[in-house]
Amino acid sequence: MSMNQLEQRLREVLTGEGAFLKTMEPMARHTTFRIGGPALWYVAPSGEEELRKLLSLCREENLIPRILGNGSDLLVSDEGCDGLVISMTENFSYGVFEGTRLRAGAGLLLPKAASMALRKGCSGLEFASGIPGTVGGAAVMNAGAYGSEMKDVMVSMRVMDQDGRILVLKGDEMGFG
Repeated sequence: MSMNQLEQRLREVLTGEGAFLKTMEPMARHTTFRIGGPALWYVAPSGEEELRKLLSLCREENLIPRILGNGSDLLVSDEGCDGLVISMTENFSYGVFEGTRLRAGAGLLLPKAASMALRKGCSGLEFASGIPGTVGGAAVMNAGAYGSEMKDVMVSMRVMDQDGRILVLKGDEMGFG
């Protein structure tokens, strides 16, 4: 499949409200160090279904997707990256309380999650108020500060695997060290 055909297929997937595709998008706009050359395709899916379709297209075309949160402490080459960068901050940055538990999207900034918990009178996320990443990135790397870590506050994690399946991981299944 040609690059033009692949780009057209990406556009066909990204039709929901808030979804977009940008070509040759400077990654410097999306990293905290403000460095990095262009991504061939920079996309934001509108939700889970579009994300699932993007991952399926990547599998079909042997394209390696790069998932991006806040771009905190991320070094991107001046040459950029050929391929697909999927941004999670645009349409996966929600935070909703269910009782005293915060259900957060992967793109929700950690300081915002900590602030939401504080306003709700919930404790446990205070350590996260100064960490410049997202909930998704923090979960992947078990971010922590001041003696607390994500594994101390996460009860479960709802994830999408590379095949587009939704899994709910709890306890040791979350893979924290």
